[in-house]
Amino acid sequence: MRGNPAYREEQIDFDRYLAYMHGQVEELVTNYGKIDILWFDFAYGELRGEALDAYLFDKLGPYLKVPVDAIVLGCTHYPFLTGAIRRIVGRGPEILDGSHGVAMQLGRRLAAAGMLRTQGGAGTVEFRNSLDEPEILALSRALLQYRED
Repeated sequence: MRGNPAYREEQIDFDRYLAYMHGQVEELVTNYGKIDILWFDFAYGELRGEALDAYLFDKLGPYLKVPVDAIVLGCTHYPFLTGAIRRIVGRGPEILDGSHGVAMQLGRRLAAAGMLRTQGGAGTVEFRNSLDEPEILALSRALLQYRED
């Protein structure tokens, strides 16, 4: 319902939702045997540092009580967090990253629309987001400039 004006004033108890979701996932990873893939989708504004590592450990640590074969990076900004995720989950799980395919499809769509820059020199980048929230647009700019340590 995010972005829907009809729900703009609705109060959401996100902590209650998180407690419920974490309980559900913990039940899955502890009561039903081997887990082949753990797919996570979450957002965090930091790209590196101790605060990010603590956040990831808090979110991923409880679900690593049993061996996990693979983790699917389910959002376009997750590849920027691969190193940090690897530090938390260890060497074992394969980290599946679909960002290369997303970038290739974007290139095909831009080419089909005649929007690829064919001449030398720098182009321009304009960021847009369906939520039009300043923090999301700022994160987009930061990701464009991001370099892995």
